[in-house]
Amino acid sequence: MDLPELKNLSQQISDRHFGREVHDRWALAISGSALLGWCFLLTWKYLAFGYYDWDLALYAQSMWLLLHGSFDNTILGMNFLANHAEYISFLLVPIYAIFPHPLTLVYLKVFSFVVGVFMLYVLAKKAAGPVIALLWMTIFLLYPANILALFYEFHMESLSIGPLFLLYYFFQEEKPRPFLITMLLTSLIKENMSPLIVAFGIYAMFHRSRNRFLWAGIPVFWGIIWFYLSMFIITPSLRGGLSSPNQYLYLFSDLGGSPGEILQCFIFHPQLVVQRLLRPENISYLSELFGPFLFLPILSPDILFLAAPVFAQHLLSSAAQQQTISYHYAATLAPFIFLAAVQALRRIRRFAPRLFYLSLTLMLFAHLINFQFYKGQYAYLIRHFQRSLNAIRWEMVKTVPAQSGVLATGDFLAPLSARRFIYPHLHLIREHNSFTGQRFILPGQVNFLLLDFNDFWLTEDLKAHHKRAAQVLQQLLRRDWFVKDAVEDLVLFEKGAQGKDQLIERSTKAFMSRANHAELSIDDRFSLLAYERGENTFGRSGVIPFVFYWRADAPVSDDYEMIIVLGAEGSEDLSRTRTIGYTLYPTYLWEKGDYFRERYWLYFPRLKSGEYRVRMMFINKSKDRVAQLKFAGAGRNVPFEVYDLGIFAIK
Repeated sequence: MDLPELKNLSQQISDRHFGREVHDRWALAISGSALLGWCFLLTWKYLAFGYYDWDLALYAQSMWLLLHGSFDNTILGMNFLANHAEYISFLLVPIYAIFPHPLTLVYLKVFSFVVGVFMLYVLAKKAAGPVIALLWMTIFLLYPANILALFYEFHMESLSIGPLFLLYYFFQEEKPRPFLITMLLTSLIKENMSPLIVAFGIYAMFHRSRNRFLWAGIPVFWGIIWFYLSMFIITPSLRGGLSSPNQYLYLFSDLGGSPGEILQCFIFHPQLVVQRLLRPENISYLSELFGPFLFLPILSPDILFLAAPVFAQHLLSSAAQQQTISYHYAATLAPFIFLAAVQALRRIRRFAPRLFYLSLTLMLFAHLINFQFYKGQYAYLIRHFQRSLNAIRWEMVKTVPAQSGVLATGDFLAPLSARRFIYPHLHLIREHNSFTGQRFILPGQVNFLLLDFNDFWLTEDLKAHHKRAAQVLQQLLRRDWFVKDAVEDLVLFEKGAQGKDQLIERSTKAFMSRANHAELSIDDRFSLLAYERGENTFGRSGVIPFVFYWRADAPVSDDYEMIIVLGAEGSEDLSRTRTIGYTLYPTYLWEKGDYFRERYWLYFPRLKSGEYRVRMMFINKSKDRVAQLKFAGAGRNVPFEVYDLGIFAIK
């Protein structure tokens, strides 16, 4: 053996036992770090009540109900399989039986994503070498569409990332048995996976000269049959008497009222389809997806074809959520975009080697800039679950018995999901189930209401629907619901808890004699007639209970909030800002002559005993300015901005 052959053999041995192993270890280390990092971050999010929508709760309750032999999800108001064809749920039951917790679903989502990360490395290593493959997996971890999908709630579709990469890998490696098994599992994740399976079969017709029936015929046949069965036979039968045989067909109503009409539109009116595809929001969406790649993936249209059904779903939908990367939808497209980019660079390297490193460098630079662009959004999401009163929130959650029905605002839904009867507050204030469209009447099994009156969805719905939405809550709470526990904007109500306090009462008559009125006028629109120290009913230290007495002197029309400041000599001031009326009776709905008695439990944890000066000021949120105050008696016409309530002794 001559010297060149020895060098070649030496290099092969070195690559086999050192270089390749080192890169693979790095890939495993990066993947493992991503798994642990995201699990930690999303656990923190869960513990801080950061899942404020209903999606995680919806799936967690579905899994809990499956464990107990039921399919009827009370958040959905129907069989959970009548919403999406997510039959993968049955295969997850054994896992959920061992770990029956909402975070199990979150961890499964992260695990699927990390499997995808490592499989991208494996595929890219074969196409471009281990070093560039490590770069690709790092970029995939930093891709905004992936980060935002992980931050978002849980959806079964989020489990598709790993299987989609595996499907492509087994196809490339010509491993039919694992390919077919992965194909079957992937098709069970959601109804939009079956068209992807069909696309794989069509792709195989042009990339496989042998065993075409296996690689092309079976995927096309299975994808079509399963899509038809799940969407046109099983789902409509489960939906029963609901208005539509499919929950989301209305998203494409501009193209037709039925699948047949939509198909006819594609054939006979393609210009309408093209117009819809070229909407400005779609162009912006595609720029978000492809911009960081300098649009290089379009050089691999064959791989992008695999994702054509999902692209069509998003671009033709009327749902704005599907034309942005801020939700989970774009994560399904990310594997194909990355695989197309890897192949595009491989083709550039083959036909124009000098352009390869330039293209790679520019693309990496574009991804770094793109990541920086979204840093503020990531920081906002993290700040959102750096919330106060989390310990109190968990106390209230644990107070609700597991066998009791409960209606709650969004951030409480997931922690309360392991029960038969749980309902989102939005059904109540909208007076209909948002999924079925049917009228919603609070079921008799509901014995607890757990509401965060500062909840985003609650405040937005009350503003959007104004008086009617507020009246629904007012009418409910006027009857037999009493405060079982409360701290600031967090209130737990129990049905029929006699002897407990009502949160806020409205009357056309004063609640106290005029002799006790202080009559602090706020912008000459409404008055704080009096205030008094309430009882610390719930025995929680650091709480200062107030009872406020209000009167509307004119139709207020603007939204006001109050700032309460606590100060002691030699210490930093403490403050709380709150909406007057808990958004239950917001000031913009007050009419002249209305009287209100409102209880509020101000909370400062770790507050030391002593004497504190309490001051108050008011903000007109609608006008974004400080309210002018006038006090009855001497100097009434001299406006001021800060009202001194005096010295309060804290024990």
